[in-house]
Amino acid sequence: MQSLKDIAIRFGNLSAEQQQKFLVSLKSKNIEFARLPIVAATPDRRRMLSYAQIRQWFLWKLDPASTAYHISGALRLTGRFHKEFLQIGFDALVARHESLCTVFHVDEQGQVEQRVREPGAMKSFISFQDFSMLDAQEREARARREARLLHETPFDLTAGPLLRVGLMRLQADEHLLVVAMHHIISDAWSMQILIREFVSQYRALASDEKLQLPEFPVQYADYAVWQRNWLEAGRKNVSSIIGGRSWAMNTPYCNCRSITRAGPMAITALRTAGYSCRRIW
Repeated sequence: MQSLKDIAIRFGNLSAEQQQKFLVSLKSKNIEFARLPIVAATPDRRRMLSYAQIRQWFLWKLDPASTAYHISGALRLTGRFHKEFLQIGFDALVARHESLCTVFHVDEQGQVEQRVREPGAMKSFISFQDFSMLDAQEREARARREARLLHETPFDLTAGPLLRVGLMRLQADEHLLVVAMHHIISDAWSMQILIREFVSQYRALASDEKLQLPEFPVQYADYAVWQRNWLEAGRKNVSSIIGGRSWAMNTPYCNCRSITRAGPMAITALRTAGYSCRRIW
């Protein structure tokens, strides 16, 4: 007897017309499509957007300059911080999470599709500024302005990158780290996961250890295909999708408090080996 995973893989290799016939066959055997696991989709189908991404694309096209769907996090780092580890850590995140390398284009039929670029093809997304020579009041004011600029600068969904990182040196042992992303590739929950994973990467680098993270069997693009197939299988109530099954990424956790909202920025407070972080506004 075929496993549900085998059935899902077989389904993904069929043409659209064959898939419709396959769905009829599944129903005749009382097998719900929702029971099938998410599996790696074929390259041609991985260009599909999830329905949440289609909504985000439509809103961005209406107002490309809007920052309403920007997601940002800020950390104040106290203690010795290795700037070179920042680049290495985020390069590892980009190589691991396809969504961070994703841009969006309209094809010849007028349909929007997502394209995953090679990590090495991405433009630089990390900036560094040194405000340590300024007096305390001006230093804080400049840091806040730069943090908000990172958040409020519009993203180009067709060019990318849709991730930007800013590191500001306030004093020899104090830095401000700001991360901003567009909602089409992330959400507040995903931001927490990325920050936790970055902390794990940094901790390993600072300890001269190699971090072994489990590989992802699927990426968000595979989930988007699964969701579209589910709808085509007859589940057209979007609320049932949101409530019935959500996209999850399994990553190691550090000791991290939850993200809270404070104005336009999401602030995370955490503490880990080598330095401490606290909420700044």
